[in-house]
Amino acid sequence: MGANWFVETGVVSQLTATTNSTYESRNDRESDVIVSLAPTITLRGEGRRMRVAGAAALGAITYIDGTQNSSIDPVGRFTANIEAIEKWFYVDSDLSATRSVINPLGARPDGPSSFNQQTNLTARLSPYIDRTFSNDVRLLIRSDNAWTDIRRDGEQAPTEYSARHFFSVSRAPRPLGLAIEAERRRDDRIDAGSDTAAWYDLARIRVGWLLGSQLEVGARGGYERSELFVEDSSVSFWGVELAWRPTERTRFEGFWEDRSFGDAASLSFSHRAPRIAWDLRATRDLTTFDDAALSLPATGDLAALLNAALQTRIVDPVERARAVEDFIARRGLPRALQGPINVFSDQVIVRTLRTGTVTFIGVRTTVALTGFFQGDKTPAADLLSLTGDASEVKQYGATLAFSRRLSNSAAIVSSASWSRTRDALGTSNASAAPRESKQQVYRVQLDQQLAPRTTGFVGVRYQKLLSQIEDDAHEAAVFAGLAHRF
Repeated sequence: MGANWFVETGVVSQLTATTNSTYESRNDRESDVIVSLAPTITLRGEGRRMRVAGAAALGAITYIDGTQNSSIDPVGRFTANIEAIEKWFYVDSDLSATRSVINPLGARPDGPSSFNQQTNLTARLSPYIDRTFSNDVRLLIRSDNAWTDIRRDGEQAPTEYSARHFFSVSRAPRPLGLAIEAERRRDDRIDAGSDTAAWYDLARIRVGWLLGSQLEVGARGGYERSELFVEDSSVSFWGVELAWRPTERTRFEGFWEDRSFGDAASLSFSHRAPRIAWDLRATRDLTTFDDAALSLPATGDLAALLNAALQTRIVDPVERARAVEDFIARRGLPRALQGPINVFSDQVIVRTLRTGTVTFIGVRTTVALTGFFQGDKTPAADLLSLTGDASEVKQYGATLAFSRRLSNSAAIVSSASWSRTRDALGTSNASAAPRESKQQVYRVQLDQQLAPRTTGFVGVRYQKLLSQIEDDAHEAAVFAGLAHRF
């Protein structure tokens, strides 16, 4: 391949001896030995009119004593962008496979496991027109189409489909800017009938003012019509927006709108320096399972943060991708830290999300800290609500990861994670209390480079689950494995 392509394959094998593969109480737990094997691939390429990036693994898991089912499941994401007609017509595509839990109040296993796991397969195709004319007027017409399959225990749920069609004509502030936007969302909830589809329409006008060279403020307003709820709603809305970019390394931007479902808002701050990267976000908006499945990780995407931190040192994106993979391999770091679960729902939800991640990269030490809150609420008037009442799932969590190079060929990696999930189901019984579970995970791992592209590792792990719907469970494990990059 050409100089603008980076492709790397590998394989990770691991042997885990666990005291509680079924995550049961002390009297009912079963020990087992888990064998896992995962071929991996990472690629990034940039041509004149095409960009491709992604990483994936095919994980095979088997239990020696058969206490859980064996499984073979893909995990990863690939994205591609093609400039079909130069400076006019483009196509984005995404293919994603993620592992998630079936019961958000149950145990979330750390490491290879088939307990309480499902695979979410999502594909998106997004053709769009994007053209900037000589007078700084930009035209954007885009159609995002997403399909999602859920597979668990050999069974496949019906395919879910959602779409977002968007039109915009805008002019950047010079110093006054204007944007006219129109949007339509479609959500097919197949379990309610093959012809069931709900629509959501929105029209918006945004006016922006550029104050100096770094600060932009604006106002926005519009009209929305929704078929997502039992009673159709058609209302006007208004809001404000702000963007501050003091340097090319620092961004602070956001907006707020008064919408039919309450506040809609987005606020983000990012900063990168040679040895540290910050990423803080807070959002509230309507979403669907399909939309969220294809969103970039809101927090804990360590590979992306390392890529951002290295931008000041490595300008070429392909070389930077190679450096990130080498860095992760040498220091035994995970590609992502713990984040909220995208709980399956065939309904439109109001999602409140607050996340933050900071990464420090020292000469020998790397530290990453991430925290999150996610609240998913089904409005009481949702078209397909079975009870007519609202339901809500809240998730809280934090992870601290530490890596220290002991020598040129050895490193120690440790992490501590905490999470809490609360589930307030829609019910006609107003006195019903929310259900809750808490989990803690502690892990220490020693990596030893055995060859230039081969690393061996050994480690120990402890997990603790406290639940109001399941028996409390404790699990300890020792593990060892090999990781090789071809």
